[in-house]
Amino acid sequence: MFRNIHRHPTFFPIILLFLTGGLVYFMFFSFTSKPITLSPGMTVVDENAYRQSVKDIIIPLSKSFGGASGDMARLVLVENAASALLGVTVPASYKEMHFDLIVSLNQMREGLRGNSGQLEKGNAELARILSENSWLK
Repeated sequence: MFRNIHRHPTFFPIILLFLTGGLVYFMFFSFTSKPITLSPGMTVVDENAYRQSVKDIIIPLSKSFGGASGDMARLVLVENAASALLGVTVPASYKEMHFDLIVSLNQMREGLRGNSGQLEKGNAELARILSENSWLK
């Protein structure tokens, strides 16, 4: 009955065959191949280069923080310094100091945003870090 209605050839079975074959091929190789593991590369960081880059961030902050016109200008200075410090690659021997430095800047940022007491805590922590690391002066 329906043979007389549908007379032109169709490519649907061929397309279905290629798609099924592609799926079988993909599934075979995805489940039988070994997973690719990337080994973490060792990044060697020069301590003198680290010191210089942190010094280039902290000294301008220290000089311009006191002379900033208002809390908004100080907030911008602190946020820029914190984001710059987050981009620095840290040697293993300075990780704790670097973490404390970023925490102190975050406390200062929270204090400048209106969180009472945080600005003083951040300033005290920053002063402690600067006094313990004479190369930051």
